[in-house]
Amino acid sequence: MSFNLAHMSDVYYAGNTAANTDVSISWLAIVLAVIAAMAIGSIWYGPLFGKRWLKLVGLTKKDTGKGWQGPMIVMLGLAVLQAFVLSHFIAYTADFYGEFSKLAIGVITGLWAFVGFVAPVLVSNALFSKGSVELLKLNLGNQLVTLIVIGAIIGAVN
Repeated sequence: MSFNLAHMSDVYYAGNTAANTDVSISWLAIVLAVIAAMAIGSIWYGPLFGKRWLKLVGLTKKDTGKGWQGPMIVMLGLAVLQAFVLSHFIAYTADFYGEFSKLAIGVITGLWAFVGFVAPVLVSNALFSKGSVELLKLNLGNQLVTLIVIGAIIGAVN
């Protein structure tokens, strides 16, 4: 069996062709989604669950001072990448859920990205590294909330 990319325009989904999906990137949506993702992470691993997270990963508050600027810059870049890719997924999802609002499509897409990509990776990593179930739940919760919120922002703004 062979797969020819030249025939992608012949593939139909819900009355639309894969080649006709319009992916327009709203940089405002990306910026707002990145701000939201960083804020959620700061609150999640700060006032909400910070003490618990520190204990679970074996760190102290003192450990999170100097030297964390580099990882935070990397996190910022990863948040931009995540929002950019999710905006594409939202555009493609809109072809299937055209009867829903853009906000709902963003939420649905964020949820499916979590269920299909993030949760399996985090769970398998925890299983094979014999990680804490509590830490897994904490990280899963953060990723679920983050993907749903940034999906909603991108969907609503696009």
